[in-house]
Amino acid sequence: PRSKNEQSSRFSGSVLDGNYPLQWVNFGRHSTAKLSEIIERLNDLFGAEVDDQDKLHFANGIADRIERDEEVMAQIRGHSTEKVMHGLFPKAVTDAVLDAIGDNEKLSVPVLDSEETNRRFALLILELLVGRHRSSSPFETSL
Repeated sequence: PRSKNEQSSRFSGSVLDGNYPLQWVNFGRHSTAKLSEIIERLNDLFGAEVDDQDKLHFANGIADRIERDEEVMAQIRGHSTEKVMHGLFPKAVTDAVLDAIGDNEKLSVPVLDSEETNRRFALLILELLVGRHRSSSPFETSL
């Protein structure tokens, strides 16, 4: 598990201005060139119809889900790419994608089905956005 400092540092910087801080996308010590390669590979997989930020968010979310599986992570740490690809990892990726679909539906449907839930969720999102930009933006609200 990540420490609270590691978790908060993942979200430092601004994605909205087009900068992709490496901590945010959770690719650690990779260079900007490596990040560009990751984006290019995501574009090859998913095309250009989905925004780069959303593709990075999706890939990072799947990696986070897999990272919680100690057995899979032990294989990743202890074996070559070839062996990992013949172990638990490929199924873990599929399972993580399916879990993400299910979880997103469980989270989305109540927001879409209820005006009150939609309003409360909108206020929560507004609060998150205001908190992210309080020091750099004139957002004012009383939540």
